[in-house]
Amino acid sequence: MHFKTFFLLILFITFSDIIQAQDHFKVCFFLLEECKITQAYIPEINSIHKDFSNDRFEYHAYFSSPASDRNDAQAFADRYNLTIPIEMDSTQIWAKKFDITVMPEVVVYNINLDQIVYQGRIDNLFAKIGKRRSRATQNDLRDALNSILKGIPVAVPKTTAVGCFLEKI
Repeated sequence: MHFKTFFLLILFITFSDIIQAQDHFKVCFFLLEECKITQAYIPEINSIHKDFSNDRFEYHAYFSSPASDRNDAQAFADRYNLTIPIEMDSTQIWAKKFDITVMPEVVVYNINLDQIVYQGRIDNLFAKIGKRRSRATQNDLRDALNSILKGIPVAVPKTTAVGCFLEKI
């Protein structure tokens, strides 16, 4: 390998690392306070928030149901000790942007690239509505966040969320 080629390769790798290090991600949880599946996931959401809390990720809990209001969402957050900030999405701007159909559903969104890097279920604890496993065997969201931190593509960027249907406005 020639010195010039080697130098350009090192420069490219360094530049790529700088660009990648600047990526900032929004982790958007779409939740419905009266949904039993949403309620069951709050401990895992809190655990993910704790385990992946750094300056590259920001977390939001969106309440997009027309039946949700700020008081109910805050009461839900207080009751279940939700550790991430709540946001009202009563006009469903965020839900429409990401084509959310059920809750809970999560979207990991690269703000810098305006790109979804993961969307779907948190894990596979629920095989379908009414069918809960004793424990999750696939941790889709954790795997996606780990891939981001390692700087590698998310192996499974889309999964099907299981939850309560979002009533569209």
